[in-house]
Amino acid sequence: MKNITIAVYAALMLSIFNSCTEDYPIDLSGVEPMLVVSGSISTDTMTHTVILTKSQDYFENKPFEGISSATVTISDGSKEFILLEDPNKKGYYRTAKNVFGEVGKTYTLSISNVDINKDGVYETYTASSKLNFVPSIDSIEIEKTRRFSQTQWVIKMTTTDPGDTRDFYLLKILKNNVLISDSLEEWGISDDEFFNGKTLKSYPTMTLSDQKKDEIVNDKDIITLEMSAVTKDYVYYINEVMEEIRGRNPLFGSTPANVRTNISNGAQGYFAAYAITRKSTVYHEK
Repeated sequence: MKNITIAVYAALMLSIFNSCTEDYPIDLSGVEPMLVVSGSISTDTMTHTVILTKSQDYFENKPFEGISSATVTISDGSKEFILLEDPNKKGYYRTAKNVFGEVGKTYTLSISNVDINKDGVYETYTASSKLNFVPSIDSIEIEKTRRFSQTQWVIKMTTTDPGDTRDFYLLKILKNNVLISDSLEEWGISDDEFFNGKTLKSYPTMTLSDQKKDEIVNDKDIITLEMSAVTKDYVYYINEVMEEIRGRNPLFGSTPANVRTNISNGAQGYFAAYAITRKSTVYHEK
């Protein structure tokens, strides 16, 4: 589907710079279907989920179709976890409730018994991700500020970054045990390029704003900062997806390209493995 975006972009730019009045016929239908994968495993002991859907044509105005009857497993090389399809959610495959990932291991997702293009030939897909160490959060604090006619609550963290590796972090916030950073646009991303091996004290991480109802922090609310250690490639994937959501500057943006994937055999999406740490505090209005 991204090839369509590239074609449209190229046609528009030729039209702008050549002042050409010639029509550019662009066929936006009949795109070959692809498997789209979204899944992860973390150090949390829980049910982990992998979602399988099928891509659709550019002008299709309906939810992506879930893929049923696939064989889905996650393995660390010694243990294998079988994921079963949720009978109430087509295309959602889940592990048992007692599954958790371990730091230092590489996890491989395997998907088989899928015929995405209905040609009678079943395809196999794989993806691998290493589960990296995440340092603990020593403490968090909340600073209420006023900026640009907005009330904001800045979440500050104290932690020590390990100095022997280049590390990448994904940050989310929960309020009263409910995840409010529940969409990719609300995630925070950081790396330790400028603080590798250092202790960060009261370091600003995420900001909540009264412009969003669910982000308003009231007296005695419990605020939790969740930090995950993710791979560099996964951070690039998130950034590329965000660029597609927000749109590129047609004159100064980067060259259009497909969003990266770690899924084999021409599929799209991403499978990630990561360690998670959390720290909570009770907010007191001053």
